[in-house]
Amino acid sequence: MSRCNDIRTDGLCKFFINTGDCPSGTNCRFTHPPLDQLKKVRTEWVKQRIKQRRLKQQRPEDPHNPSEKLKKNARSQVFADWVLSTFPEALNVVDVAGGKGLVGLIVEKASSKAQSQKSETESETLFPRVTATLIDPRPRDVSKQMRRVAPSSTEGIKLNAHLQEWFQDPPSETVDRLLKREKTVIIGLHPDQATEPIVDIGLARGIPWAVVPCCVFPELYPNRIWPGDGGGEVNSTEKLIDWLKAKNGDIKEAYLPFEGRNRVLYWTAETSTQSSL
Repeated sequence: MSRCNDIRTDGLCKFFINTGDCPSGTNCRFTHPPLDQLKKVRTEWVKQRIKQRRLKQQRPEDPHNPSEKLKKNARSQVFADWVLSTFPEALNVVDVAGGKGLVGLIVEKASSKAQSQKSETESETLFPRVTATLIDPRPRDVSKQMRRVAPSSTEGIKLNAHLQEWFQDPPSETVDRLLKREKTVIIGLHPDQATEPIVDIGLARGIPWAVVPCCVFPELYPNRIWPGDGGGEVNSTEKLIDWLKAKNGDIKEAYLPFEGRNRVLYWTAETSTQSSL
């Protein structure tokens, strides 16, 4: 059986759809549309593939229609809006492993806008009610999205604070001082290796937090044991979420309306029911 025949299951030949050619030629048991219709067929085929992938990724508990979810480039906005609505008393947001820091910029802008709507004069100088600090070891590049969000002046755009270091447990002295500020919330949108430190530091110090887990890195954490039936290593995002939730009985979860990994775990620090993990 040819390579082409090994991988096709939906009636259309993937090789022909993508290239207009097929290694099996006329012996291919899948459909080769006419070349003059190839562009139209390819467009529809891609749409169907995306739809199938969305349906496959959709969890039964996710209330959002997969065909209506926002693209991945909207997830920073969605997460920032969710953080502000979920933690309305927050004054100090610590954005961990936030890359370029778009979430924090949106948080500060939204907070400033909310404050300006309450002000009596438009000319009043307003500072963000919520201060967001990015903690990420990578240098910070300015993206087009950031330029649209960040305030600007004659000196250029103004970015929020950035601590260029790893977020670790225990934290550095600089991060420790940051975490001690009034009404702090620690957040992480797909924060990779920093996911567990966010949870552990927040639980240990009574600081509210929210994370959207993504990558798992099982080779870095071989001692994690899945709390579900049969145990075994934590080698998927779903198992990582189960493992994190087992740390405290009051950890909540929600789903955000964007594509990809969209389950957010959060803890409001209102109660404490910590486990032995």
